[in-house]
Amino acid sequence: MLMAGLVIVLLIPCFWQPHIEAGALASHLYNAWLAGQVQQGTLPGLTLAHPVTNVLADWCLQALSDAFGPDWAVRVVAALAVQIFFWGAFSWITVVHDRYPWIVVPFLAMLASGAANCPPALFTSPSIRPAASIAARAIPRAVSSSR
Repeated sequence: MLMAGLVIVLLIPCFWQPHIEAGALASHLYNAWLAGQVQQGTLPGLTLAHPVTNVLADWCLQALSDAFGPDWAVRVVAALAVQIFFWGAFSWITVVHDRYPWIVVPFLAMLASGAANCPPALFTSPSIRPAASIAARAIPRAVSSSR
């Protein structure tokens, strides 16, 4: 029951923040959008390369963007990353110390969600708004203007 509660608590920041920004998330969102445009044939002359590394986020974002839109896709991918990091670190510490690391749960939660969920106060000025949120808003306009 406690672990189920932790899962929910870890998800809250991924969905209550107005903007999600994490490392290369904006470039993955752009890659997913661009790949979708190439597959639809709206960008003649461009073809898709098929790399085998660092593409899981691109694939997830592309599939989720098609189904739910780019804003929700970013939130779901960030939530998955937070869960994977937190539970991976929690499991590793459990194995190393042969007991559950309840004392470090708050630190792991902050570490896991800190990179993916910046405080909303940081985004009050449009000049410092994260690129992922700008890309999420620009993608539908770019799609509709190319038709």
